[in-house]
Amino acid sequence: MSKPVSALGGVKSAGYVNVQECAPFGMVTLRAKLSDKTIAANLKDVLGCPLPNVRKMSSGTYGRVAWMSPDELLCLSEYSKAYQLREQIKKGFQEHHVVAEVVSDARTIFRIEGARAGEVLTKLAPVDVERLAADEMRRTRLAQVPAAFWRIEDGFELMCFRSVSGYVFDLLKTAASPCGQVF
Repeated sequence: MSKPVSALGGVKSAGYVNVQECAPFGMVTLRAKLSDKTIAANLKDVLGCPLPNVRKMSSGTYGRVAWMSPDELLCLSEYSKAYQLREQIKKGFQEHHVVAEVVSDARTIFRIEGARAGEVLTKLAPVDVERLAADEMRRTRLAQVPAAFWRIEDGFELMCFRSVSGYVFDLLKTAASPCGQVF
């Protein structure tokens, strides 16, 4: 396995809120009939955590698991464990239709930190950020590109497609600057 390379080389910006590209995460997208009790029980065993409810995240053996849609989960892990996780999922579901694929290199995650981190997202996304619970994940559009974000201890993590990571970083950097306004 080659060494993972982030999309923007770990770029950072310091404003009244700090924005930084995170090191690459391991990500496995999982598609299945999550309402099936057998599949849900098997997933709970494989992932080491209960399946997250709608727009929620759970923590488990490999890392975090995010609800993406009624038939999709996104498993976030250490980059080096993504393929192992995919194999564990496939091994646990040989008799059920479950699709699990590593998508680590298709996405980028940014960390937005500071007391006013929610303000930065409020400028860019049509979401009531202040009402976002600690275990809640929100999929939305960020200035016309798809994104998802969730709370962390001192702010948020935001995930977008790698192909738009430069654009998203520039949006976040501008919105986090002292007089940052996004039009």
